[in-house]
Amino acid sequence: VSTTLPNPGNVVYNIGDAEATPGSSAEIPVDVWFDNGTASFHMTFEIPDGFTIESITYGSEYAENGSFTFDPETNTLLWTSNDGSNYVPTPGQNIATITLNIPEDAEIGTSYPILITDVVPTDSNGSVLEYTVNDGAVAIIEAATTTSTTTTASAVTTTTTESVITSVSTTLPNPGNVVYNIGD
Repeated sequence: VSTTLPNPGNVVYNIGDAEATPGSSAEIPVDVWFDNGTASFHMTFEIPDGFTIESITYGSEYAENGSFTFDPETNTLLWTSNDGSNYVPTPGQNIATITLNIPEDAEIGTSYPILITDVVPTDSNGSVLEYTVNDGAVAIIEAATTTSTTTTASAVTTTTTESVITSVSTTLPNPGNVVYNIGD
């Protein structure tokens, strides 16, 4: 038995979720699903006040098949295929990974939304494609603390180590409608 996820008929841009501690950084993947062919797109990232984009690492397949431009003033990412033809990515393919700097005053226990706004994907004919965006978030967690005690004949030494935990998860995009798939 094999199951294939049904195509909802439009491009789905998915922003991953991450956990981070105040003052650290988090990597947020931006993936694409159900893209039957795009010649170019631009998208603007909306991030919470106080957060900054440290860097963007472009997905290797997109970088091989086109060129990127990122405007840090507007947080806008532009991609255009090398020859103007439609590029068809594999489902779940990484467009880019955003490294965000988390402010020191980010509140533990708060989930901050990471959004894509002003998206315009076009095909090789210049037609604007229909799309859906699944927003992501950065959940702020406490730094993990471990304590170890070492006893010697003359002294007791206590060492506290603080480590930063960053995890990334990607949820399967919701195509926005109910689809029933009956296998063979």
